Amino acid sequence: MQIDTIARVERGHHHTLWNRVKGYQPVLLDKLQRKREIFEHWYHAAAYLPISDFRYCQIKMQQMIDNEKDWHEQAKKIKAEVLARITAEGPLQSKDFEDKKHSAGQWWDWKPAKRALELLFLQGKLMVERRVGFQKVFDLTERVLPSHIDTSMPTQSEYAQYLIKSYLKANGLGNETEFGYLRTGMQKYIKQQVEQLLKKGEIIKVKLGDNHCYTDKKSLSLLDKRMPKAQVKLLSPFDNLVIQRKRLSKLFGYNYQLECYLKEADRKFGYFCLPILWGDEFVGRLDAKADRKNKILLIYNLYIEYPPIDTQSFVDSLKSALDAYAEFNQCLSWQLQKCDHKEISYYLLKS
Repeated sequence: MQIDTIARVERGHHHTLWNRVKGYQPVLLDKLQRKREIFEHWYHAAAYLPISDFRYCQIKMQQMIDNEKDWHEQAKKIKAEVLARITAEGPLQSKDFEDKKHSAGQWWDWKPAKRALELLFLQGKLMVERRVGFQKVFDLTERVLPSHIDTSMPTQSEYAQYLIKSYLKANGLGNETEFGYLRTGMQKYIKQQVEQLLKKGEIIKVKLGDNHCYTDKKSLSLLDKRMPKAQVKLLSPFDNLVIQRKRLSKLFGYNYQLECYLKEADRKFGYFCLPILWGDEFVGRLDAKADRKNKILLIYNLYIEYPPIDTQSFVDSLKSALDAYAEFNQCLSWQLQKCDHKEISYYLLKS
């Protein structure tokens, strides 16, 4: 689950869990990290992973060791000193390296020290022991990682099989390109493992429109279940359902881009638009911001691109979703400032 660094509304990793886990509170994720049931490292991006997945992150760790030459020179020069301080003093944050003298009497330069911490983290020498606020607290890996965790280096074939199975467990179906999303050099191994898993009957090839993809028996059995009553879900831009934009477009016909990385003049929908899921259809997006001082969830823009046939049911569900999302953001109310759909805008503002 990707770690969201943007705090315009509640961060995406908490938002994603809140949509799936009844009664979820952000403190629960912190507790899981302290109990060593999850850890942080690089998946397709900075992410939380089950602690049992640690060995598969060693592929990335070794790549960072092998490619250290591409890292910042100053960070490489002082990484041994940074590591020595944590070894001697225990868990430290990057701010602990601001304008502090070490034993040799030299002054720390915060930016190289921060980069050195990140390099040591990506190389597997350090782990995030916990977070204080949103700031990482680093400690030696041997002091954080539970002793029972398998740390043997996986083969490329084992890693490819892990990517396929974990993807299907999370997403239900996918193809070779999606299994290897943002993983350079893995396509050959993924294709080999797809063939092996097909032969063993562990995955199944299915046709989706004019294309083929893969699933497993557990996911396929979900087709026999009745769909629940349609509800509105406001998704994080970093939600696993939408993070692969090409897949999202192919499966749902929904084109989405997070526009906070664009210049203001180039934005079409807004700085931080949340996709709106209505049942099994994406129907629009809304640009939101939590005004924490005044405890109001501001809806700058609400765009309805694929209006539902049953407008009243949709609006009732959208109201409930906005009420719940405002509360999740520690806001007492929400305020709609603009909506491009007159009928929906009327019903929303009516009450």
